[in-house]
Amino acid sequence: MDETKTWPHHGVLRDWIPRGRRDLFAARIGLSEHTLNAYCAGQRVPSGELCLAIEVATLGKLTRLDLRPDLFGDVTEAG
Repeated sequence: MDETKTWPHHGVLRDWIPRGRRDLFAARIGLSEHTLNAYCAGQRVPSGELCLAIEVATLGKLTRLDLRPDLFGDVTEAG
């Protein structure tokens, strides 16, 4: 990823996880709080595997499609 750009969907993750709870959520998905903050700031792009872990940890409230539509595509297209 170009260093001058940020991951365009970072706001979805940032807005879903309250700042004071990121340490707990990070532990739940196997990351450090520092690393999770980098994703929330758009400095890192989550892998497909991490998107799935986030989807499971949020009980489907934040989906892999929300996080990486470029990777998972539009589910209506598969029909």
